[in-house]
Amino acid sequence: MGTNGNNGTSSTNDLSVPQALELARESEQGAENPAVIRVLENAIETIWGKLQAEPTSYVMTREEFAVFNYFQRRFEGHELAVDARRRYWDSFQGSTESG
Repeated sequence: MGTNGNNGTSSTNDLSVPQALELARESEQGAENPAVIRVLENAIETIWGKLQAEPTSYVMTREEFAVFNYFQRRFEGHELAVDARRRYWDSFQGSTESG
């Protein structure tokens, strides 16, 4: 009654970004899996596009920051990346300023 071509693993066609990120961080096999790579590359392209569209104001979500952090070496030396990281962390401290 039907075939199971997954060999006990879930389909990688329906991976969410958090699932792909977890697989990539857990093992080399996960990091080299074409489906994982595709999901994460699509995510980082979208995130980078948002940052370029709003270079001084866009604040990444927690999920976006996790993906951005995974690809941090790709953006070494980019002022836009440094500023984006700072805005992300500053967004948690915005109401703690005294003055």
